Amino acid sequence: MRRPSMQRGQRAGFTIVELLVSMSLVSVMAGLAMMIQSTGNNALKSSTQQTEAESRARRGLDRVARELQRAVVMNMFTNFTPLAPDSPSLTYLSAAGLVNGVLVPGSITSIAWESDPRDPDNGVDDDGDGLVDEGVVALWKNVGEGDQVRVVICTDVTEFFAGELNNGADDNGNGLMDEAGLHFVQDGNLITMRLSVEDVASDGTRVSRTAETSIRMRN
Repeated sequence: MRRPSMQRGQRAGFTIVELLVSMSLVSVMAGLAMMIQSTGNNALKSSTQQTEAESRARRGLDRVARELQRAVVMNMFTNFTPLAPDSPSLTYLSAAGLVNGVLVPGSITSIAWESDPRDPDNGVDDDGDGLVDEGVVALWKNVGEGDQVRVVICTDVTEFFAGELNNGADDNGNGLMDEAGLHFVQDGNLITMRLSVEDVASDGTRVSRTAETSIRMRN
């Protein structure tokens, strides 16, 4: 039995034009898929960087709080000097210990925002990390003595607190002007500490996150 022959005009395949159109559509769809994947990856990286910045801010401020909590427990604020409204540092006299129930004064301790030595305060990204004029939180023990020690608690601290510009105005609406990335605010025997750190997102934008906590000194 003979197979029925293909009717006149019936096509057995695609024309070159149809193939080109199909290939173009496939390329467009592949490009869209890659764009969506890239956007998703960038969003994930940005979210991860924001989370990491927030975590570093919290860890840094927790370390500062622990140092000050020990000072409070030991009543080391006996010779504490009242802070300026938005001081970028806190200095206090530590305690050497107790002798016959009497607190013996020890050495001076200081916690302060300092400019990162690798990126001097000149408006330029000297260390090439995408951040400009970032600072560190430094803990100084035995200040002014031969065994003075400096420990860096946190890096990539913003020069000015998040949302703040160096313009003599309260840009972020917290009642302070041009406050540093680390600053202390005193209200009676309550000290509030705020810390702002930054990172660079995958698209080159700067990501900043903040942390805040308070401690109460002994009367």
